[in-house]
Amino acid sequence: MRHVLSGRMVLAATVVLLAGYICGCGYTTTSIVPEGVRSIYVDNFRNDINFTSESIYGERLNLYRHRLESDLTRQITERFLFDGALAVASEASSDAILSGGLTDFIEEPLRYDSDDNVIEYRLRLISDVSFRKQGADEVLWSERILAEVTYRTTGAFAKTEDEAIDALTEELARRIVERTIEAW
Repeated sequence: MRHVLSGRMVLAATVVLLAGYICGCGYTTTSIVPEGVRSIYVDNFRNDINFTSESIYGERLNLYRHRLESDLTRQITERFLFDGALAVASEASSDAILSGGLTDFIEEPLRYDSDDNVIEYRLRLISDVSFRKQGADEVLWSERILAEVTYRTTGAFAKTEDEAIDALTEELARRIVERTIEAW
C-alpha cells in the first residue's frame, strides 16, 4: 500500500512539473533585431513639443524643460551601451539609426493635502520614435512611446522635480531600448 501511494505521488508531481514546464516555455524574451543589424546610431532627439497649445492628452498646457531631449538622447545611448545587444556607432558606420522627437511633457497633480497643496504629481513624457535600417532607409518600426512616473513632494519618499524628471527620462529610454531589441 505504501509503494502504491508513493508511486501515485511521484506520478502526480511529475505531471504537475511537466505541465509547468510546458506552460512556462512560451514566456521568453528574444531579440527582434533584424539580420545584419549589429550597430546603431542614436540620433539627437528633437524637442517637438508645442508649448503654446494644450496637450493632446487633456486640457493641460505642455511644459518646457531645458535640455530634456538631450538628456533623453544621452540616456538612450547609455542604455544601449549597458545592454550590449547593439554596438553604438557613428552615423556613417552604423547598420541602423534610431531617431525621434518629444511630443508631450505633462505634469498633473494627483493628491492634495488638507490645505490644497499638491503633495503628489504624475509626469508623462511622450515621444515619436523610429528605427530604420541604414542604406535602404527601410523603417523597421515607428511608434509613439509613453513613460510616466509619480513623485511626492513631502514625506519619507519625497523627490525633487529634477529627480522625478531624471527618473522619467530613464524610464522612457528603457522603453525605447526594449522596443528596439526585445520581443515579449
